[in-house]
Amino acid sequence: MSDNDLQIKELQDKLKYLYAVMDAQKFLCAVYDSHFSLESFNSAFQTLFIDGRLGSDFMLVALLDSYDKQQLPSTDKALIHMLESSDCVKAVFEMDGSGDIKEKLVLSLTLSRFHFADDGKYIITMSDITEQERVRKQEIELLKYREKYHNTQQRDAFKKQMKIIRDEVSHRDSYGWFFDSYYKPLDILSGDTYGSIVVRDEVYLFYVIDAMGKGLAASVTSIQSTSFINNAVDIALNKNDFNFEAIIRSFCAYIKKQLLDEELLCVTFILFDMREQKFCYASFGMPPILLESSKGDVVRLSPNNPPIMSFIDSNNVGTVDISDINKIAIFSDGFNESMTKSARLYDKFLENDFFTTDTLGNLVKKFSEKTTEFEDDITVIYMRQVEFKEKPEFEMLIESSKREIIMALEEIDTFLRSITEDEMQQASLAMSINELLMNAYEHGNLGISSEYKQNLLMADQYEKMLNELEKKPENLINKIFIGIYLSEELPNGTRLLKIIISDSGKGFNFSEAIKHANSPFNTEFRGRGIKMSLHSVGGIYYNSKGKKVTILDSIKYSSDKKEEK
Repeated sequence: MSDNDLQIKELQDKLKYLYAVMDAQKFLCAVYDSHFSLESFNSAFQTLFIDGRLGSDFMLVALLDSYDKQQLPSTDKALIHMLESSDCVKAVFEMDGSGDIKEKLVLSLTLSRFHFADDGKYIITMSDITEQERVRKQEIELLKYREKYHNTQQRDAFKKQMKIIRDEVSHRDSYGWFFDSYYKPLDILSGDTYGSIVVRDEVYLFYVIDAMGKGLAASVTSIQSTSFINNAVDIALNKNDFNFEAIIRSFCAYIKKQLLDEELLCVTFILFDMREQKFCYASFGMPPILLESSKGDVVRLSPNNPPIMSFIDSNNVGTVDISDINKIAIFSDGFNESMTKSARLYDKFLENDFFTTDTLGNLVKKFSEKTTEFEDDITVIYMRQVEFKEKPEFEMLIESSKREIIMALEEIDTFLRSITEDEMQQASLAMSINELLMNAYEHGNLGISSEYKQNLLMADQYEKMLNELEKKPENLINKIFIGIYLSEELPNGTRLLKIIISDSGKGFNFSEAIKHANSPFNTEFRGRGIKMSLHSVGGIYYNSKGKKVTILDSIKYSSDKKEEK
């Protein structure tokens, strides 16, 4: 008999003894010590399974959770170390007596040390947890399915909510006014919603809704409110009898019937008339509207109605002259009541930040720098007008070719360095100009859709197609205009920089493009250039057709730079 056979027999004798005194259907103890090899241990162990349930052969093929197949112990010492370093290790034994895997036995392994008279031994306790492991795997699969289902439902609910939200005016440049919005819901379904609707040329309707509470109940109320307002406005416009006060009265009458006894709803409505230089407003329990005059004075316009409740009737409408107003901000209480890092409400800093910033993007940056993680939905609608010098500081009219675009970018970069020393701002502006200039070239003048561009890139045919389209006669006449303007010094000591890029294309629906780009579920390449630009500069605005884009950003235009010019 060989030495290996002697080892196996010795180990079998010890295993049989332990097997006889233990309940083998629940536990199996195996004595393991340094003079038995792992191979001998496995060979001895397999003979105990004599009832045919496991087959004739088995081997350790994988360790779950903490170990993989490549980490299996290859030596006795490694096995002992593995068991000593873990409270419990799960192992899978696969039986393949006929060459095919027939059954798996999942065992939990624990190790303890004991002493015979001669030397130290180890007891490896193995418990059959096959059924428990099967149930655990089923639970994991069920959780994965539930998570996938939940994510799908959230995505669909968010798409539905964003479809209901009607935002026709954000990022619009109209008659010297620039309009913008910021919307950050706490959950997928939000108690905040908002809207901006073109009533007629130079007249826009804005509203911000803040339903009481958070989550699903608040979301139901806000979606009901938004849907009613949008539909009521559409009906009125189709009948050519839009009346601001009538819309408010009908909305209040409707929503009161939907509110619970103790539920309340806060809303701000604004009818903004650029031709008449005024706005009408009705604010129901919302935070004050912020206004800044041309002299830099900041005024808080308090609500003129209590929150909407089922037992309260109030429909007061006020009017404000905006001929001397430069900035307006409407927001929900998630904005001004957010907690700052200094443990104070952001409302303490809001007026100063509103005064010192000149775009919504820069105001939101100030807000983000001061606040901790937000605990409520946040909605802001921002309006800004500013006068620029009539003559541009820089202008170019270029052809629709990559060569001309590269040359233009170099000249623009040189000009930006001449007016601001802030290298970070220079880089941000240059990146945004590059993205928007390429959009004017590709999508505007050459007429390449986002989907077509993506297909060309995947087929590695994009550059070839650009070269072909540049040479077409109808594209040779298409030009791109670039103009850079500066405002006079503003009350807060800064200047506004305005960069215009216009193309000869057909235009596009910029509202939908921006909404798509900002969606948290957007995984497409389409819209990433716009999204990057939105986060790099103070604001981006389009004309009604989407053929002209304007970049706004504040700059510090130092006196020495003025003299150099």
